[in-house]
Amino acid sequence: EALQAAGGRYRQNEHDIPAFRKSIVPKAQELMDKIDQILDNFVGQGQGHVVELGHEDMANARVCVRDHGLNSYDAAHAGTMLAYDLHHIATRDKDFAEIEDLTLWLPQDRYEKLHGNW
Repeated sequence: EALQAAGGRYRQNEHDIPAFRKSIVPKAQELMDKIDQILDNFVGQGQGHVVELGHEDMANARVCVRDHGLNSYDAAHAGTMLAYDLHHIATRDKDFAEIEDLTLWLPQDRYEKLHGNW
């Protein structure tokens, strides 16, 4: 039903789905399973923790959208970080640099591209 509600672009019957889409689904699931395993290991080793988004996080996110022009996905990350008093983020996304309370850690190749050699 959900697939039919997507404007009729998809068919509910698996045999009607083009072969390339059928081949991608198992690969995507395998990738998601690997990502879940990495996150489980990361959290399980005490190197991080998972938090739930709450009212304060979303209030901070709205400020990040309004004041810094972040998209909602980035704003949710930034808002949550600020609510939990976290100030460092490693990412290739330079949009986080607009938030003065966050320290952006770019991978070396990205840093060099933006600022020259170390």
